[in-house]
This record gives sequence, C-alpha cells and structure tokens, in this order.
Amino acid sequence: MSDLTDFEICKRIAEIKNLTFCTGSKYARVEIWSDNKVCGYMDFNPLKDRALCFDLMIEEGLQLLQLKNGDYIAFKQRVFVNVINSTEGVKSPQRALCLEIIRQHDTNVQL
Repeated sequence: MSDLTDFEICKRIAEIKNLTFCTGSKYARVEIWSDNKVCGYMDFNPLKDRALCFDLMIEEGLQLLQLKNGDYIAFKQRVFVNVINSTEGVKSPQRALCLEIIRQHDTNVQL
C-alpha cells in the first residue's frame, strides 16, 4: 500500500470522507456543492496540508510514532503493543497517517 502515489492517496482519503474528487484535474481537488450543484473547488492534499492531516488524525483517533530510524507509523491506540517493535515505516508523518486511514477503511488492503 505504501507504493500509492500522492495523488492516489489524496483521492482515497477524499472518497473515505465522502468528498467528490476532481478526477479530471492533475491537482488534488474536491468539489464544493451548494443547492445541489458544484459551486467551486477546494485543494485537498492532506500530505501537504498539515492542518488538514491533523484534523483527519483526530477524527480517526490515530496516534503517530517516530521509529528509531526516523520513519513514522500511525496506528489506533488500542493496537500500540503490536507496532512498538516495528521497524518499517515511511519518511513523512502525513503519509503515515493517510496510509493508516486508508488501511482502516479498506478491508482489502494488505499490511
């Protein structure tokens, strides 16, 4: 799953949050709706937007841990014991959080 591109991660997170992702754009954007019609677009990139990523972390109840090698992993608090000895992570805390959100919502994802 960590081989997802940044664009694919943004798209999956938008779908999880029931947002309409603009697939025709090369940028990570979602549609803003009002009165049953699109009235605008908003950048949606939790990999670059730390505030958005933090909000997602709180909503999903995730924790973040930096490993000894400097990589990051994200997890639900109740599974902390399983990850404390982990040596595999990703370089970006935002990416770790986004990948964990996707993993939590997708039963077909392999760890």
